[in-house]
Amino acid sequence: MKKILVFALSVFAFSTATVAQTIEKSAVPAAIMNVFNTAYMSPEDVKWEMDYDNYVAHFQKNKTEVIVTYNKDGKWVMTETPVTHKSLPAAVKSCLTRQFDIYKENDIEKVDKPDGVCYEIDVEYNQMNYEVVIAENGELIRKDQVKEYKKD
Repeated sequence: MKKILVFALSVFAFSTATVAQTIEKSAVPAAIMNVFNTAYMSPEDVKWEMDYDNYVAHFQKNKTEVIVTYNKDGKWVMTETPVTHKSLPAAVKSCLTRQFDIYKENDIEKVDKPDGVCYEIDVEYNQMNYEVVIAENGELIRKDQVKEYKKD
């Protein structure tokens, strides 16, 4: 039994370690660096990682953490920035109220993608946790119950 547990933990640790791994700036292709530096004016202290085939940059802009993802061809995939409830569009707030009458938000991210903007919101409701994705126009894209929040 102990061997099975050790094996299972080893497999889990290996599989989660391969999903996103830190890389050196020098490992980021020049095409991606050019697009990134043009868009963000060469911010300092950028941390890069690989997430499957995507290159992900983490950095601070106006004291806010920004996460930008590019595919292996250098095309922008998405930008994630944390936001407050106060800054949510009225349509998004309305959708939240329709889905959950009384709730607590734990984390809100604005996600800009080539096809539009959405908001990813971690919500506690009736002692349950949900990951909710709402389009900028207030359309509910996804509402998934989760067992436990990811700890960053």
